[in-house]
Amino acid sequence: DNVGVTSITLEYSANNGSSWTTIATGEANDGTYAWTVPNAPTTQALVRVTAYDAATNSGDDLSNAVFIISDQTDPTVTVTSPNGGETWATGSSQNIAWTAGDRAVTSVDIEFSIDNGAPWLPVATGEADDGSYTWTVPDSPTTLALVRVTAHDGAGNTGSDVSDAVFTIADEDDPGVTVTAPNGGETLNVGEVSQITWTATDNIGVTSIDIEYSTDNGTTWLPVATGEADDGSYDWTVPGPETVEALVRVTAHDGAGN
Repeated sequence: DNVGVTSITLEYSANNGSSWTTIATGEANDGTYAWTVPNAPTTQALVRVTAYDAATNSGDDLSNAVFIISDQTDPTVTVTSPNGGETWATGSSQNIAWTAGDRAVTSVDIEFSIDNGAPWLPVATGEADDGSYTWTVPDSPTTLALVRVTAHDGAGNTGSDVSDAVFTIADEDDPGVTVTAPNGGETLNVGEVSQITWTATDNIGVTSIDIEYSTDNGTTWLPVATGEADDGSYDWTVPGPETVEALVRVTAHDGAGN
């Protein structure tokens, strides 16, 4: 300026000059200003510098063309289901649910793990951020399952969350169990201790055994023991009354409730 620039005002626009927001006023004319770029992503940004002299005359200039203020903030996402402790059967339809936050989450990727996070296997990619996905649970029984949801925004930022704790993927198959004694034809004396024996198998493990007996060839059943360990045998004190139509029944349970 012919008589000297006394101050500088700085402004920016996020909409190609339709409106302006003040960055600083009364700045010295030292040719530079350290600006903390605001969290206002846009592809239509401009800066305007206005110079004032002592006579309150002013002159301004704009950026020659728009520039981009890019989003550097990762989306937030929270897995709400499964979030630990659930038991989901293989082949069943279950809802994976989440909440995500950002100016604009553009897509969601979903993964699962059967060994507590190493490695991750794909469930779905490029899903809409509608908070829910219907998943056909795979035939991968485990007690160490996790789900991970990753949200993407338009600036390429990502944010992820994992189930807070492991859940179980359980097989729908029933355990197999075979009574080996008494298995027919034996004579057991009332009041004596006799061993009930069995074998049981299951692909994810037998968790407990229930034992019953009948005195009328299976029309009615009476309890012997419940919640027993699957150790293959139980010492039973044979009860009365006497009968020639006795049977023993052993029921095996697995972690999926089969």
